[in-house]
Amino acid sequence: MNNNSVYPTQRQIHRPLLLELHARGGMEKPKNLYDTLATYFNLTEEMKRLKQNDGRNKWKNDVQYARLQLVQKGLIKKPSKEEKGTWQLTELAYTKILDLNNESVIENELTVDKMTQKALEEILKIQKAIGDFGEEIVKNYEIEKLNTLGMSDLCEKVKIISGSDCRAGFDIMSFDEQGNEKYIEVKSSTTDESDFYISLNEINKSKELKNGYCLYLVRGIDLSKKTYKKIIELNDVSNLLDSNLIELLPIKWRGSLSHLHKSK
Repeated sequence: MNNNSVYPTQRQIHRPLLLELHARGGMEKPKNLYDTLATYFNLTEEMKRLKQNDGRNKWKNDVQYARLQLVQKGLIKKPSKEEKGTWQLTELAYTKILDLNNESVIENELTVDKMTQKALEEILKIQKAIGDFGEEIVKNYEIEKLNTLGMSDLCEKVKIISGSDCRAGFDIMSFDEQGNEKYIEVKSSTTDESDFYISLNEINKSKELKNGYCLYLVRGIDLSKKTYKKIIELNDVSNLLDSNLIELLPIKWRGSLSHLHKSK
């Protein structure tokens, strides 16, 4: 916090706003943020009550515009009708939180147009930690489920595979209610969004294993608190893909120069 009361620019509000949302679990209603954000700049009561020419409160309006700018940067989620009235961090914002806490970051500013190698390494480190935690959550979830079904003899056989075979096409080997092996690919996220990335290897494995292949989406992970909000189970993934119930969007293409070689 600043020692002097200096009214901030909208851009200077970006950093505190992101940090406050992160501290509150990634989402919050704006009415609960205005006063807290004002303390970052030691705003006086008089400053907080300033009016614009149109009669609206200047401080609240500036915070709202700062939030809109962060939506445009992809750091705060554009709310759906159901989420209207709540501000929520995006996945990209979580990858920037370590940078926000780093003193080397320009004071009260955030840029996402460029990324250093060090920043990329930090992002990958966070993503791996999120993924590892998600796998542990699912492993424990499966063990608890087997215990509830009276199949405790299979609990010791529930294993995380990804650490020993990263090309397996799945992360965890477990068992269904009939005691048949099932293969779980875990997709972990700090947000509640249902989107996920899936590789060609994972798609091919789902077709090979058919109804034995599952996707578990672990959502709302908070690494600092070691908590999560929910697990979404998608069984028989191959059938869901064939039925277009899982929509795939190509975001990467493989290039080839074979046509040029043949023309010579």
